[in-house]
Amino acid sequence: MDTPTKPPKRRRYGGRTRRSRRLTNIVILIAGGVILASIILYSLLGGNDPDKLFAAYHKTYKTPTPVERSLLAISPIEAHKKAYKAYQNKRYIEAERLFTQLAQRDTSELAAFFAGLSALERDRPRVAADFFKAIPTTSQVRRDATWYLALAHLEARRIPEARTRLELLADTEGTYKKRAKELLVQLPD
Repeated sequence: MDTPTKPPKRRRYGGRTRRSRRLTNIVILIAGGVILASIILYSLLGGNDPDKLFAAYHKTYKTPTPVERSLLAISPIEAHKKAYKAYQNKRYIEAERLFTQLAQRDTSELAAFFAGLSALERDRPRVAADFFKAIPTTSQVRRDATWYLALAHLEARRIPEARTRLELLADTEGTYKKRAKELLVQLPD
């Protein structure tokens, strides 16, 4: 009589064989490598860094041409000419100083606007934001000021304030609608 033989016992470690454990370790190593590579690429490419977004969307505002000046009713006084000349020649320290004086003396919305632009060019986003906020809602340059105010907030890393201004521009028709929508998508959370 033959006695039934038992199959040989397998060595089990935690319910898994050595081969399945080795396969699991390989999968974990590969997944870790992919995650590490993704993190490195994200950091090298910059992701949604506010400084890079600001640089991508900020362009120096051009000064009005003589025809635009007459349309915007810019005062022909020598101080205005000197301030605009300084801005055009990228002497932003002098331009900001002159426009600030003009804005305080005349309460000129254009002087405040260009003082803000000059401050933004000098990497002074908080000062620029104050100038842009001072521009009345009825001003001809209000939409431009709102765009640059959003960029100033972005440069100062005030993302919620930037988002608020960009949403306002994205909801209204105008020059900045498309760019505001593009920038809103790229803003970090």
